[in-house]
Amino acid sequence: MNSVQILLDRFWVTRRQDKELYYQIRRDLDTVRKFVQDYPGWRLLQNEQVIRIEKIPAHGEPFMGIQSFTNKLDYCLLCALLIFLEDREENESFLLSELTDRIEIQLKPVCPIDWTIFSNRKSLIRVMQWCEMNGLLILHEGNLDALSNSMK
Repeated sequence: MNSVQILLDRFWVTRRQDKELYYQIRRDLDTVRKFVQDYPGWRLLQNEQVIRIEKIPAHGEPFMGIQSFTNKLDYCLLCALLIFLEDREENESFLLSELTDRIEIQLKPVCPIDWTIFSNRKSLIRVMQWCEMNGLLILHEGNLDALSNSMK
């Protein structure tokens, strides 16, 4: 399959999840970079862990969102979680309490979070499930589905 097509179809290609494909695309980087910059004018982002095309549409449409997210808080929590992960080393473990404390601090000026509210906790579970499904988080202990079911 064409490296450009692969990157257009996926959010990203990670070395951890698909090593062979990651290295195949790295071999084609010059061709991919030229195509991506010349035609749609996007950016190609590449480091030791991931290769992706930064695809920014001219106008946002409702279908472009994350289908499992149900409200704006989900997106706010995702951004806070990504900021939290950015400050950590690759494969560094953390406790859920560390994450929730950091999210509270991060989002306080924008939308204060109260973890005693069921919908806020449910939102965090949706975000963490999406991150786990897309390879951003690896759950070492516990089960998000079990936690989600126990909250119903």
